[in-house]
Amino acid sequence: MAAHELHSILLAQYIFQIELLDANGVHSGADIVIDTLGFESIEFIMTSTDSAGDGDFNFVAKEGDTNIFADHTNVFEGDLLGDPMIITLPNQIQQQGYIGKKRFLSANILAFNVTTGRRVGVIVVANAPKHVPFQS
Repeated sequence: MAAHELHSILLAQYIFQIELLDANGVHSGADIVIDTLGFESIEFIMTSTDSAGDGDFNFVAKEGDTNIFADHTNVFEGDLLGDPMIITLPNQIQQQGYIGKKRFLSANILAFNVTTGRRVGVIVVANAPKHVPFQS
């Protein structure tokens, strides 16, 4: 089997830093906006890292034409591939693809059934760059 070099064609960035979400409600990822310029394929990967804790955490993808989080709206369900990402267990991983046409992406996490909370985070993996190698 031939080896394929992925380093120069993938870009991974946090869209929601791993943090302890210990309250019900919307947790905003407003400090991070991802610019997808130059990439054709986007995948969201959500994970929980605690073996203890509780809560259910629903990923909400947001998109916009600018890098201003406040201008972003929720991604239309038809522009997401795969099942909705909901973390309900410790050390769980979920993934979902994005096929929308907006340049900028951001995220919120909706937490419910939380007593002590859980550490949760989301990264974006961008693939299929228009120019190889790209500059990160």
